[in-house]
Amino acid sequence: MYANHHGVYGHTLETPDNSLDGVRWMVDAVMGSLKFSSENKLEMTKDQLEIFKRGVGFEHVDHPDGYFPNAYLLPLDEQNASATIKGVNELLRHGLIVEKTTETFETNDQSYEEGTYVVRLDQAKRSLANVLLWDGEDISDQASAMYDVSAWNIPELWGFEATPLYEDVSVALEPVTEPLESVGQLIGDGPYVLLNNSVESVQLVNELINEGVEVIRSEEGHFHIDATRNEQLESVISDSNLYLETTDIPRDGSMIHSPEVAILNDRSNHGTRAALLKMGYQVTGISTNDVINHKLEDFDLVIANGGQFDESEDYKKRVHEFIDAGGHYFAIGQSASSVAVNQLELSDATTHTGPRNSNGVVHVDYTPSSVTHGYDEEDLGFVYNTIWFSDVTDEEVVARFAEEDFFKAGFWKDAKEASGQPIVIEGKKPNVTIMGLEPGFRDHPEYLYRLLSNVIFTSSQVELVTPERALMTIENLVDAEQIYYASTINRLTAAAERVIEEDNYDAARNYWNIVIWQWNLNSFSREAYTELRYDAEELLAYYE
Repeated sequence: MYANHHGVYGHTLETPDNSLDGVRWMVDAVMGSLKFSSENKLEMTKDQLEIFKRGVGFEHVDHPDGYFPNAYLLPLDEQNASATIKGVNELLRHGLIVEKTTETFETNDQSYEEGTYVVRLDQAKRSLANVLLWDGEDISDQASAMYDVSAWNIPELWGFEATPLYEDVSVALEPVTEPLESVGQLIGDGPYVLLNNSVESVQLVNELINEGVEVIRSEEGHFHIDATRNEQLESVISDSNLYLETTDIPRDGSMIHSPEVAILNDRSNHGTRAALLKMGYQVTGISTNDVINHKLEDFDLVIANGGQFDESEDYKKRVHEFIDAGGHYFAIGQSASSVAVNQLELSDATTHTGPRNSNGVVHVDYTPSSVTHGYDEEDLGFVYNTIWFSDVTDEEVVARFAEEDFFKAGFWKDAKEASGQPIVIEGKKPNVTIMGLEPGFRDHPEYLYRLLSNVIFTSSQVELVTPERALMTIENLVDAEQIYYASTINRLTAAAERVIEEDNYDAARNYWNIVIWQWNLNSFSREAYTELRYDAEELLAYYE
């Protein structure tokens, strides 16, 4: 408990009844604690000083030498500083001693730059420092059941490095006494690329989109901002920890928009709501009755994170109608994923669940996709009330638990049965994502929030038109029998291939002329004309 790590007495106080009896029990417990404290304050103060003394002296009464690290090293990456700065400021807020190096140094065959933050564990509140920076352990064999969360890893779940050092800190240090200031950088005159590596990145993207700035999402998932250097952008970046660098906008990207997002009302999803608001999304809560009454038509994406659903056929029908009309359905966590698969039949997968309140940090193998942009193929996740899937095709798997020793820290009896099993899948219809992870759990694992934003951006993005995509449009329309004559197909195909080969305005203008000419000859359907003309106009706009 938090109080104990400050060297003081503390205990959790809960009463089982929401009644007058519960109030009386609470009052009795509090008064008993106060009475004990007033009668034993000198001894309690001595106990606290003894805890502090052991901390400063790096004494470990109940653990062997080498069990705890001497310090933690927190390097600062200028291109991804947001999480580290938040972490350091959090340590300072708790009253911990933080220092930083004044020179480059090497340890454990690794070099650390000047300005690396150091948290030594020979300080009074070393227990608190270790709890905040430790990566945790698997305690599944230490208890028969678990009441609640048993792994709350801050560095990994916030997204910064905290490397334990099991040797003396032999480098010049200076104290960090004030909260760290912003280190945002705007390099060059634009357009800019912003890496998809932090909550702060997503915040800025949503802010820019709402202000009418065009933002392109590359195939790697990074954000390209179609803007030149200006005072407003300079001001925003200087107050942030973001790194924007001038680069060309990729042709193979997609324009992202601000979608209308709904979330099914459920007391389980407060963390997800908070995460979405923190990233700058406007989210509307809706009820199951709203779904039945066609309210989904007002939204681009609906999020389910909890057990709320209606067993009626009308409810199921409305959800399927929403998806068939192009809406995106996003189920998060055990309850919502189970509903999506077993009640709404959005997937043919089989669901499996672990014991109640199983939870912790897990190793996850992410398949490169628009949902997993910004994460390594071997990365982390967080689970609570675990669920996983089987009987799904490889094409439907977005992420799975690692094959070996995937359970990193927390409590989960018999976790091995889920080794290598899918944890994030796509549904049998397009625009359905079913995620057994809990990326927004209680507004804590910020490193995983971008799994939420990735799904949202995917649901609202529009691919930029390239000559290759224009040619693909023609092929799709031919397959759909929307182009009536072989001669028209040949002319359109030849014109698109000319744009690919010559890559200039004249070729794009020729393609546009042929689209208009063939439309005037009634050579394809109105639907085909809409798509072909859109492609032609986008190509003209690009080459202009």
